[in-house]
Amino acid sequence: MPKHSSIGRPLFSLLAATAALTLSLSASALAVGDMVPVTNGEFNGITGWSLINPTGEYFTGFAPARSGNLAGTTNFGVQQLDGWGGRKNAGGVFQDIGGLTVGAQYELSFYSLVNHTDDPKATEHWDVAFGNQTLQSTTISTNGVWVKDTLTFTATSSTQRLSFAGIFLGYTPGATPEVLNLDGITLKVSAVPEPATAALSLGGLLAVGFLAKRRRKGQQA
Repeated sequence: MPKHSSIGRPLFSLLAATAALTLSLSASALAVGDMVPVTNGEFNGITGWSLINPTGEYFTGFAPARSGNLAGTTNFGVQQLDGWGGRKNAGGVFQDIGGLTVGAQYELSFYSLVNHTDDPKATEHWDVAFGNQTLQSTTISTNGVWVKDTLTFTATSSTQRLSFAGIFLGYTPGATPEVLNLDGITLKVSAVPEPATAALSLGGLLAVGFLAKRRRKGQQA
């Protein structure tokens, strides 16, 4: 009897598995512009967030209301307390974000404002970490103006920690403490991997490996 089916059947199974993988990846892929939920990104209190320094001081609503803030006048703020009798600020906030696609790029937008300062040499910014990447927000020295930042991160896990750490530079210890405020955090998909291309490439590599294995067996027979 002819033995052509001994090769055709495994190869057919391989191609069928590749097709199924392609459909699965395509069905689960996010689209550019899809929003990723960030709990309480408008800071109606700090529900959904954890403090970097749980015992430190922080503000909610100390800064003037930002136009477009759906929660009203609320926001989050930390102040520089070096030289103020051992007081410590909360350092910043963090929360875990789930439902991410590994390899996809995400655009993080937020607003910052500095107020309550009389120290002309002081500047402030946020160190923003998402997963294993850390980027810096705009350095702010102008008092009382909301500044928007947009940063891009690439997901390396389906769940990643998002954190904002307040950084104060050039200040005079004991001077009226600067307050760095945060508001309006949003996260959306800005670029996605090509699932069909990835699946077809994987299928091609598997097929080459399968045929090479069959060839070696034929040479040994």
